[in-house]
Amino acid sequence: MPGSDRAGRIVSLVSTNLLESCYIYTITLNNIVMKKQEEIVSKTGFVIYNDGYSNNGKSWSLTGSPKPEYRFRDYESAYDVEDHLKEKVGSPENITWDSESCQMWAYFPDKRSAVSYLKKIEKYLESVKELV
Repeated sequence: MPGSDRAGRIVSLVSTNLLESCYIYTITLNNIVMKKQEEIVSKTGFVIYNDGYSNNGKSWSLTGSPKPEYRFRDYESAYDVEDHLKEKVGSPENITWDSESCQMWAYFPDKRSAVSYLKKIEKYLESVKELV
C-alpha cells in the first residue's frame, strides 16, 4: 500500500512473508530505487528497523505490540502499549515516542540503543510470561 515517507516521497512496502525483510520502493520523479530495509523481528511482536530515513536525527524505529502469548493486559490503543512499556521497561532519554491510536512508534539515534531497548522489552515480557 503506497504511503509517504518522512521526506514526503511516495513509498510502498512490499513483503511476501511477514518474517522476511520488507523492501522499500521509493518513487521520486519517475525514478524507482529499491533498497532492502534493515530490520530485526522479535518473537514478542515488536520490530526495529532502519529504513534509511531520519526522524530528527533518529534513524532506528521500534513498532509493534505484544503477540497474544505475551499480552497480559488489554490495550484499547497503541497509546496503551506505549504507556505499558514506559511503565515497566522505562523510557530512556534517547527515545522519541510518536505513537498514534493504531500504531506504536519509538525512534532511536542508533542501532545499539534500539536493540538494547528491544532486549529489555523481551526480558520483561518473558519474565511475566513465566509467572502466568
